[in-house]
Amino acid sequence: MKKMLPFLLAGFFIATILNTPCIYADTSLIGSNENSVFEAGNGTAENPYQITTIEELDAIRDNLDKDFLLMKNLDFNSDRSYDNPSNKHHYITGKGWKATGCDEEGTEFTGSFDGQGYSISNLFANHSNSCYSSLFGYLLDAEISHLRLINVYVTGAGSFAGHSERSSVFDCHATGEVVSSFFYVGGLIGKNNGSIINCHVSVDVTGDFFCIGGLVGLNDGVISACSAQGDVTGYNFKHEIHEIGGLVGGNIGSIMNSNATGDVTGNTYVGGLVGANWHNISYCHATGKVTHAWHNYGHILFGRRYVGRLTGADFGTTSNSYATGKIGIKLFAEGLFWHILYQLLPDPDISKDGSF
Repeated sequence: MKKMLPFLLAGFFIATILNTPCIYADTSLIGSNENSVFEAGNGTAENPYQITTIEELDAIRDNLDKDFLLMKNLDFNSDRSYDNPSNKHHYITGKGWKATGCDEEGTEFTGSFDGQGYSISNLFANHSNSCYSSLFGYLLDAEISHLRLINVYVTGAGSFAGHSERSSVFDCHATGEVVSSFFYVGGLIGKNNGSIINCHVSVDVTGDFFCIGGLVGLNDGVISACSAQGDVTGYNFKHEIHEIGGLVGGNIGSIMNSNATGDVTGNTYVGGLVGANWHNISYCHATGKVTHAWHNYGHILFGRRYVGRLTGADFGTTSNSYATGKIGIKLFAEGLFWHILYQLLPDPDISKDGSF
């Protein structure tokens, strides 16, 4: 009997294991893996990564196809927004923030970012137009929503993104300044091939190439229920600047129920709402002053300048829209004759859009 006891105990132990239900950890409730910088979430639509620090915001670039939630206000100038405050100098000096997502295949941001009504303050991006210069560089089939950027300073394409391709930007706001020496420059987005809905900016935009707009530089998508309040400036003495508008520089898409109130100054195709329209504008208005910056430097001499209160030039369809701003001329010219002529010119006040 003593010899059989070990075998009986072993059999009892095995039987107990086989009849005991297995219990596994619910990995769906675990936030992020041990190698992730995110303290919560797993990057899925059901359980997005949660952003609580600047370092976590920066880590989006290593997770370009994931989903994210902003959990509180962030300020690039505040130590409290960092895991390690010694990192702050990296983002607020030199070239500052590098845009998340580039235009090379496989490097675009394709996920979603829900700001939940929170803000990101004092974004400083000084990368010129290298891989865009903005919060996000290139959006592809992405979604950005409910986010506010406060007091941005960007030398590049736009505050939110350089290029939005088949993406949705909804309920987003920005204040600050965008400056660029490249084309497609906007207070919100440089070039839009997606949808921008219920977005509002108060951003001063300055460019010296073409397609410069208070909200979007070039629109090839849909803009609806949006507004721009900042001043838009597009002229220099080296070459002629085309398509400068209070809301959109050049429009080959659709703009609806939107407005611009900032003053606009530019060379050619200059409008209070849109610099040049090739497609559709409906139920929109503009109230800012439009100034034609004319000069005789280089090859810019005479010709039709296409400057108007609502649109500088309209090759598409505009309906149920209006503008109330005045039109002025700003003359930069060499020679006594041109300065005398400028003094004699009356302040233009034409009643309809088009050239003068």
